[in-house]
Amino acid sequence: MADVTERMNYFDRQFLRAKDFQDEQSYHIDRRRSHNTGFHSPGVVQGLVVVPSGVPNQVNVQPGWAVDELGREIVLATERSSIPVGGVDMQIWISYPSPEPQTTPSTDPGVTGFTRISEEPVISAVEPGNAPQHSILLANVSAAGAIDNTVRAIAGLQDDTVTSAKIDEADGSTGQDTNRGSGVKTDHIQDAAITQPKIADGAVNGAKIQDGSVGTAKLATNAVTSTRIRNGAVNNSKIANNTISEARFNAATRGKLVTNGDQHDHSGGDGGQIRHSSLNLDDGTNPHGTTAADVNALPITGGEIEGGLSVEEIKTRLISISDGMEVSNARFSGGTVFNDPVLFRDRVTFQGPKNGYVTDIFANGSGGELHTGDLIKLTPAGAKRFHGVDDKIPVSEVTLSDKDDDPMVIGIVDRLFAQEEEPSTIPDGAEFLAVTLGSYAHCKVDASEESIEVGDLLTSSSEAGHAKKAVEPKIGSIIGKALQPLEDGTGTIAVFVNIQ
Repeated sequence: MADVTERMNYFDRQFLRAKDFQDEQSYHIDRRRSHNTGFHSPGVVQGLVVVPSGVPNQVNVQPGWAVDELGREIVLATERSSIPVGGVDMQIWISYPSPEPQTTPSTDPGVTGFTRISEEPVISAVEPGNAPQHSILLANVSAAGAIDNTVRAIAGLQDDTVTSAKIDEADGSTGQDTNRGSGVKTDHIQDAAITQPKIADGAVNGAKIQDGSVGTAKLATNAVTSTRIRNGAVNNSKIANNTISEARFNAATRGKLVTNGDQHDHSGGDGGQIRHSSLNLDDGTNPHGTTAADVNALPITGGEIEGGLSVEEIKTRLISISDGMEVSNARFSGGTVFNDPVLFRDRVTFQGPKNGYVTDIFANGSGGELHTGDLIKLTPAGAKRFHGVDDKIPVSEVTLSDKDDDPMVIGIVDRLFAQEEEPSTIPDGAEFLAVTLGSYAHCKVDASEESIEVGDLLTSSSEAGHAKKAVEPKIGSIIGKALQPLEDGTGTIAVFVNIQ
């Protein structure tokens, strides 16, 4: 607020002293700065762009001017060169000199003093968080030397300076033809006069725009961007009908618009145009009213599939069949595993051969890791978890088999539950799949005592996690038959798992 309430009154033969001229300057400076703080927000008015100097770790600031929060005009008349930066992130600030230095000493005989006061601005390069008082940020400079001039504030109108009351309707209802006295009418704004460079970030917000006052013709194409609009400033009530139309978007965006339901580029590149059916918004779940017949699919009431059914890979985590299903000509491949939580209720019939091995779910209770091919046995803890419908599938704790002819042997480690990759490492406590029936390619065996031949019965070994040839087979300790030989030492062979 202005605090100088008197100005000089000149008359003939008046004797003027230095203070009179100083008071004259003070009056005009005070009025100018009061105007700046009352009507304008601080920031850069023009120029003051930070650019590389051509020398490593230095930048230049181009000429320009700004207004600070005290209303002082900061003018840089010539480019300021060789400002040191580098090594760490820096910020470039400009500020009005305080105190104002006196320059140009008097050359009059016997007179001391300075004839000028300098307003040459101060430019500071400091680390973030160390901004000089009453300064204007010009740019951020990264440790690598990248310059970001977009962080600067742009001087503009103070909040509430332009309000709804200052903008008349487009019909000029006040009857006045000039801006004076009636505010700013839409017909006083030249078509396409409002462009991106003319709008400071956040300067145009909801409170600044009368409903419908800024119409289509007043906005240049692509003038309103996300960085130019304060959050929530432009809402439905602030936009005249048809202000934002297809003409306000670029060609790429227009290609993705739905126009009267007859064109929609879903792909973003293949130029596909889809003609939509009438909308059906009754329940909100099928807005285009698409039917199963439209997409050649089975309706939810069921139906028949003609010809063979080939399923390459099933990734659905939950299949619930309540009335039984008969599959007579189907092929399941690609690592498909049917287990909990895939549910088959009542009766499921498969006609044709079974290929592959059968697995069951177990829990690692060894206190360490298990690995694919390990021979495992039950622990005394037994089944401690349950899965499936009504918890009908027990999950027993197991550990490595570690003694000869162990009747607790139960299967061979395959992989983590619901994991496709193999081989697999099983952490302690984790649930995993173990082969309990069928041909399997990974079984750790020990042929140190007896060579293993194809067809030999296999039992557990004192070598932890390994099977060996059953020299004197014992009921309950047989894990299966060898499908590959091993003459000596330890290794991994294919086996047929058939616990006996």
